[in-house]
Amino acid sequence: MSNIKRLILGNGSILTAFLCLFSISVSAGNIISNGNFESGLEGWYVRNTEKPELFFDLLEDNSVTCLLCKSADIDKDATIRKVSLRLNVGKKYKLSASVKTQDFNSNYVCAVISAGWQWAQELAVEAGTNDWKDYSVIFIPKLSKNGLYEFAIKAPGRGKFWIKNILLEEQKD
Repeated sequence: MSNIKRLILGNGSILTAFLCLFSISVSAGNIISNGNFESGLEGWYVRNTEKPELFFDLLEDNSVTCLLCKSADIDKDATIRKVSLRLNVGKKYKLSASVKTQDFNSNYVCAVISAGWQWAQELAVEAGTNDWKDYSVIFIPKLSKNGLYEFAIKAPGRGKFWIKNILLEEQKD
């Protein structure tokens, strides 16, 4: 039997060990891939607008890419999202990001949401005009009807904000 077949069909210990290592490395890192927009908007999906250029733009800030989110008079529910995130109910997670605001009139910039937005954990930020500041929140997700969650960045009603360094990580007890 070839080594590959033995690996796949053998007693499973090597394959099991490999899968355990793979799952540990995935759960130990950032659940939101491309959270620093290092690959542009790859993997991000725009919802609730046909004109995303009115709301979202990538910029460089001190050689780090950030997302600029602007208000507009139309499509007030425009969001940019990461979809199909798997979170474990009952586990603690930390959502964090660096945010800068200008004439911002909301109390949050992004949220982890369940399917159908039945539950949400928002990342609260200060209204007004503020330089870069790190924000974070620890939460335990509630059950999502399809078992999946989304991460949504919402265009502001007024003003604008910049966001970078987005992290969603499971917390160890």
